[in-house]
Amino acid sequence: MILWPNLIRYVWLEKRTLLSASVPKATLIKPTLMKHFLLGVLCALSPAAYSAPASVVEVRSAEKPALSLSFVSVPRVDELVINALNASAQLPADIDWLSSALFDVTSPYQKKQQVLLAITHQESLAASANKKRWRQLKEQLRANAFAQRIFTPLDPDITRITASQNPKLQGQWLLSLNTLPTTVSILGNVKQAGDMAWKPRTDAGHYVRSAGLAEADISQVWVIQPDGHASLHDIAYWNHDFQDIAPGATLYVPFPIETTSLYPQYSLHNVNDIVVELLRNQLP
Repeated sequence: MILWPNLIRYVWLEKRTLLSASVPKATLIKPTLMKHFLLGVLCALSPAAYSAPASVVEVRSAEKPALSLSFVSVPRVDELVINALNASAQLPADIDWLSSALFDVTSPYQKKQQVLLAITHQESLAASANKKRWRQLKEQLRANAFAQRIFTPLDPDITRITASQNPKLQGQWLLSLNTLPTTVSILGNVKQAGDMAWKPRTDAGHYVRSAGLAEADISQVWVIQPDGHASLHDIAYWNHDFQDIAPGATLYVPFPIETTSLYPQYSLHNVNDIVVELLRNQLP
């Protein structure tokens, strides 16, 4: 016969024995190990573990499929370009660095719509002959894509040795690695806008006259070189000054501008100038 106090002691001993037997020693975690385990779990669940990449770059090339690169830390231009070359299996010697371009696509580019509205206004005011050419220009611009171009050298041989030309690039980017172009583009106040085969030692006057100048008294045209540099070239017989044009350049023949006090917002800037600025930011 087991007395009541002894029964309590017996049950307690039996319970302790059963608990000890039911828990394998391997599952008993020391306090120090538990501390490190919990710390690791907290670190894994922290926001930093799920943070977005510092930079994302879409790489486009005429000879290769498009690809996307992500950078955990913010890259500089040389690092971005070298990684893009390696990922697309291209050599620096294969790239035409003058026409290759870098675009900031972090935010939507709004300038295209502003230019199209200004052109529509000019089209409404222009004489009948110029209406058609304004409309043609508007259709060409509407069909193309634009983004904020960053006018900086991309050749790693330059960026690696010049700190001021090797900035950090945080956000969303588009890198276009181009081979040497074989054409020039002609837009604006001409009879036949479009692409034309590039020829060495050929100036702007030759190209735009081949495209058919809409007005005989045009003396200057805009030339946007492949690196985005824009300048006026003199083409009349009385002011002609030969300047070379690189393959891949865009030539823009300006229109006569109509002004009206009804829409002063379109008189703040010459529409030709804002078209040129838009063309400097054209995606390939």
